[in-house]
Amino acid sequence: MTKRIIIMAALLLPVAAMAIGEKNRIQVANVFSVGYDDNVYSSKDGKKSSYTISEGLSLRVNFSAPQTKLSINYDPSYIYYSNRSPDHDFNHSLNASLRHDFSPKFPCS
Repeated sequence: MTKRIIIMAALLLPVAAMAIGEKNRIQVANVFSVGYDDNVYSSKDGKKSSYTISEGLSLRVNFSAPQTKLSINYDPSYIYYSNRSPDHDFNHSLNASLRHDFSPKFPCS
């Protein structure tokens, strides 16, 4: 689990190194929450409830050049359930977008 996060960070470092200047930026955010889920298995019958603890990290890297824009978002999240088997979920979300304007009338994304 920790190895995956380290690998993803290592892959994003070259992009982060390019992000120098006013239009380029790196954003890191942390989200922590405590909640309650009244149907942890999302089933119609045999509903089971549980308290949850969620921890999420968000890493955003944006790079802009005169004709090119690159954006990479990586969002791992961990959810602990007090009354469910298995007692946790670990999710990843990775999104990237690239846009290059070959000319004012011919952008490509």
